[in-house]
Amino acid sequence: MPNGISLMPVEVNELYPSWIYYEAQPGETINTSFFVWNGYEEIAEITLGALDSQEEATLEDFQIKTTEDEQVEIGEWAQIPIIATTIESRTSEEIPLQIVIPEDAELDTYLGAVYANYVSETSLDSPYKMVLQNGLRVIINVTDSPREVNAVGTNLWTLPQLSLTYFSVSVIITLGGFLSLLLVYRSTQS
Repeated sequence: MPNGISLMPVEVNELYPSWIYYEAQPGETINTSFFVWNGYEEIAEITLGALDSQEEATLEDFQIKTTEDEQVEIGEWAQIPIIATTIESRTSEEIPLQIVIPEDAELDTYLGAVYANYVSETSLDSPYKMVLQNGLRVIINVTDSPREVNAVGTNLWTLPQLSLTYFSVSVIITLGGFLSLLLVYRSTQS
């Protein structure tokens, strides 16, 4: 099981299995949920919320707005009834999520995220607390003719798995690029 706090959709869809993805019409309401996993040895106190993506964000270069920024899409449409919770060590909690698409929403694909803020386990005994944020991408395709997104399964926290979040992707890409450069450099030195 992963350490730290991880978020994962309950229903796994065929297009983006590690993210929340739906197609819907303007005015439609989506009822879904996601898991929050506490991989720490201690109880975790978390706060939950939703954020819009930056206007220039893409699936490849995913960037979200801050909590201080105005939220006008996913960050405003998403309603999480539990905004603060405590999760026992090595357990998960299913969090309900409702996304209400406005009647006047333009036909487009909207990107955003649900997130969990929590205090790092390494700073629990420190006078300085490091608050971390981990999130789960939310993609809503608002269309006149939504198709049923096939759920190909249900996530269970019984096997080791780590959700792809918007924070870890850039680290993986950076590390992979560094290792590639290192291999090229070493081969030119031989």
